[in-house]
Amino acid sequence: SGGSNPSASAKKMNGVDLDKIDTERCYFYKKNNTLAIDMNPNYIGLSIMNENNDIVYKSVFDLSLITDNNNKRKYELTERVKKIKKLCIIYHIEMVGYEKLSIKPKNSKKGKRFNKQVNNKWCREYFLSSLKKHLTLIRCRYQEISPEYSSFIGCIMYQNDTDSIAASIEINR
Repeated sequence: SGGSNPSASAKKMNGVDLDKIDTERCYFYKKNNTLAIDMNPNYIGLSIMNENNDIVYKSVFDLSLITDNNNKRKYELTERVKKIKKLCIIYHIEMVGYEKLSIKPKNSKKGKRFNKQVNNKWCREYFLSSLKKHLTLIRCRYQEISPEYSSFIGCIMYQNDTDSIAASIEINR
């Protein structure tokens, strides 16, 4: 018949061969181990809590030094997503929570540089779609969390941490 093999294309998701990923061997979760992510244009903060609500890991990804090249920015974001996936495997994460943000491009009247960062450089949707894809590959659940006052409360409660980490801890909590 000479046509393409539909079962071969069904085994690939965005160029990743699903047969090469052994999810049974590489991933199992512990109940109530969670990872939370706080996002902004320059930093991605994350924290991991175990079943006892102890903070076992926290980190910030600095995106401020990445060039304005959109392809380079997307590559760097994908690398950060792969690191988050590895952390999920290492710490046996049951659920990943991230901020539910609905930001439309607009003039926020805070200057040209701010508008460029929020409207053009952020690639938030790209980051989230890549994160969801990689979490699905290892069968890790994820959920959008309402970020109401997470930065404000996080900075008050966790004064020794940076804003991004403090907000991620509050989202995790």
